[in-house]
Amino acid sequence: FGIQLTPKLIYHAGFKINPQDTNVISGGIFTNTLSTALSIGGEASYSLGKILGKPQWTIDLEGSFSIPDLTTNTNYSVIGYLYDFYLGFRKKYWIKQWSLQPFMRIGINVFEVSFLDTSNEYKMETTALKVGMSAEKMIKPFLLLGSSAFATITFGQPTITYTNDNFSDSATAENSRLNWHGFNLYLSWIR
Repeated sequence: FGIQLTPKLIYHAGFKINPQDTNVISGGIFTNTLSTALSIGGEASYSLGKILGKPQWTIDLEGSFSIPDLTTNTNYSVIGYLYDFYLGFRKKYWIKQWSLQPFMRIGINVFEVSFLDTSNEYKMETTALKVGMSAEKMIKPFLLLGSSAFATITFGQPTITYTNDNFSDSATAENSRLNWHGFNLYLSWIR
């Protein structure tokens, strides 16, 4: 069918979510700076060989999700979410049962806070370019063990949208950045 499904365990680092950028909500939301996250994610890839006549090229849809550890102040009961979505291309180069795969994708990186006891809302997001390299080893027919390393390049400072006591507005995150790098491990199934 030309479809590859890949669940992933991902380590994100290099970003900075500064609690000063949450002061748009009365009193701020949390007190610790976030800079690492362990995420779960997945990727669905479709081979473009039949469509374009270019073997080993794929179009990829990828995303990840984590719940970072927030040290909240006493004003709010909240849960934070860190997630991303990407769409892009990858080229596979096979050497026996190993493949090396440079990739490039465009998407969004998002930090969002859900308030459990108020109608307040908070979201920080930015558009990003993700580049990286994957390596996979075929361990059984149609089953691959892989790892990849990646970095994201963001376009400008993150944008904040928020609602505070029924007043909605937007701002620029002056002290935070959502450009991360990291690595992941995965088992991939080809269909």
